[in-house]
Amino acid sequence: MDDVLKRLYAITGDSKHLLLAHLFDKPCSLGLPAIKADDVSYFHANTHIPIVIGSQMHYEVTGDSLYKEIGTSFMDVVNSSHSNATGGTSVGEFWYDV
Repeated sequence: MDDVLKRLYAITGDSKHLLLAHLFDKPCSLGLPAIKADDVSYFHANTHIPIVIGSQMHYEVTGDSLYKEIGTSFMDVVNSSHSNATGGTSVGEFWYDV
């Protein structure tokens, strides 16, 4: 919903859509990448990936560089320390220390 509402905001320019989209932001999920913490261990991958996609869409429609940094930091952590040889990034949908 976060991504869809932000796309709708980009199309309509109606700030209500952006405000509603913020209800789907999860500070507990976006906080660690925002401070560039290298810890997503034991997070549920299928929950956190859409949240980060929403933050990237926020950057794309508003230009707020914090949200770009969140997405970049998150991907750096997942790609550098939570990727498997098979190409996956999680085990049983959770990230573990590898």
